[in-house]
Amino acid sequence: ILIWGWIRGIPRFIRTINPRSYDWVLVGIVGLLLVIGLIMVYSTTFDWAYSETGNPAHFLGIQTRNMLFGLFALGIAAVWPRKGFRFLAIVSTGLALVALVLLLFIGSSEFNAVRSFIGGSVQPSEAAKLAIILYLSVWLHGNADNIDELMSGLLPYAFIIGAIAGVIFFQPDFSAALTIIVIGLFLYLLAGVGWKQIILSGGVGTIAFIFAYYASATVQSRISGVTTGLADITESSYHVQQVFIALSSGGIFGRGIGSSYIKFTSLPTAHTDSIFAVIGEELGLIGCLVVIGLFVALTWRGARIALKSRDRLGAYMAGGITFWIAFEALVNIGSMLGLVP
Repeated sequence: ILIWGWIRGIPRFIRTINPRSYDWVLVGIVGLLLVIGLIMVYSTTFDWAYSETGNPAHFLGIQTRNMLFGLFALGIAAVWPRKGFRFLAIVSTGLALVALVLLLFIGSSEFNAVRSFIGGSVQPSEAAKLAIILYLSVWLHGNADNIDELMSGLLPYAFIIGAIAGVIFFQPDFSAALTIIVIGLFLYLLAGVGWKQIILSGGVGTIAFIFAYYASATVQSRISGVTTGLADITESSYHVQQVFIALSSGGIFGRGIGSSYIKFTSLPTAHTDSIFAVIGEELGLIGCLVVIGLFVALTWRGARIALKSRDRLGAYMAGGITFWIAFEALVNIGSMLGLVP
């Protein structure tokens, strides 16, 4: 259905295209991040890929395939009619919820958690984040008159978020569940709710955090690891200590692309969670600041688009997606530096 709708929309899209209607600065920022991502994925995996498959570009090929799929989805989104977002939001959220429930029964176990299908290739919680942004945006737009009501506003809204975050929590995937909750709170604030609802939703969020803390030894250990590490870096987690070794080895200008030592030895998950540490070792402080600067610039352009949107639905979607990307980057970089769990 998506592909057929996109194909039918191509002629109309070509006739109505206006280059000035696109944010080419944002396009450039995303393009630079994609290029840096491809380079660093290859840099962190060429040795591992060669030893496992005989092809040093094996994981680069996978990343490139995923990027091309994303660009194809971008093309579909560019011609997708505004009135069709309600249908898309409902279908995508329903499919995400079904996939998350199935995951608990038939998912692949990786690192003592069941978060993916096909040995880690498909992770439904990531799709659920985008789906929930679309769904909550449509819901807030359609219930603008009720968002300050308890029974018809806050409770249904909290139920939607809790259903998705709760299933993800039991994988367990605490960061993804937290991201869903934080995105939901952000969109609720963006919708302009009153102070009473803000205080009430903040109280509900606090109760949820307390429950998660006492229900999971992993959550407790991660939080205590941050507090002890801030007091004494030698008492921080093994992962954070290896990240600091990599960053300090890179200095101001880095060792050069492909020249990291620690990615081959003691740095956990160098090509995914720890890739910022490899950037620091190979490109130095300058490279880290460039990457952070690009994410800051992306956040600025996304916020600008949300503010200039011609209706609330567009503002919610643009604001939610921008916040999602910024929050994920902040959490990853902050956790690598031992500043957040």
